[in-house]
Amino acid sequence: PSFADAARIKDIGRWRGVQSNHLLGVGLVVGLQGTGDGGEAIKKFVRNLDQAEVGEVAVSDFKAKNAAIVTVTATLPPFARAGSMIDVTVAAQNDARSLSGGVLVATKLWDTSHLAVWAEAQGSLTIGGFSAGANGSSSRKNHTTTGRVPSGAKVVRTNAPDLESRTVMTFSLD
Repeated sequence: PSFADAARIKDIGRWRGVQSNHLLGVGLVVGLQGTGDGGEAIKKFVRNLDQAEVGEVAVSDFKAKNAAIVTVTATLPPFARAGSMIDVTVAAQNDARSLSGGVLVATKLWDTSHLAVWAEAQGSLTIGGFSAGANGSSSRKNHTTTGRVPSGAKVVRTNAPDLESRTVMTFSLD
């Protein structure tokens, strides 16, 4: 007899109806050292934030160059339970030069249909690049306007397909 190659079942197919979901939010990164968006757009964004979420913010005292409006994305895995943590990716929307040293303010992550909040993200950004300059010269490696917050979002709603009520389960081979 010959020996068959072993393979894990998850590597050769998928259960139909069991999938990950993309999440999206718009948030604010603060703590930037003059490399943020600046201008009126950031002040309007701060003015429109829900005061119950971030506390009282005096827009006149707000340093717009120390903050940036960002897009926050995440992937909600199948069977994710409320309270579990997932990674998020953060990308500058406007003209911020760098998100290095920034902290993501609490941001709601919605499904792509914008029907429900599935997670809430916040935390310190990890940037995979750098940007430096002095005396008219500068150096840059990788992207400084995108970053990650490892385990930065807490799932607030369970993502579990209803398997108990199904009479048929279909496994599709890749």
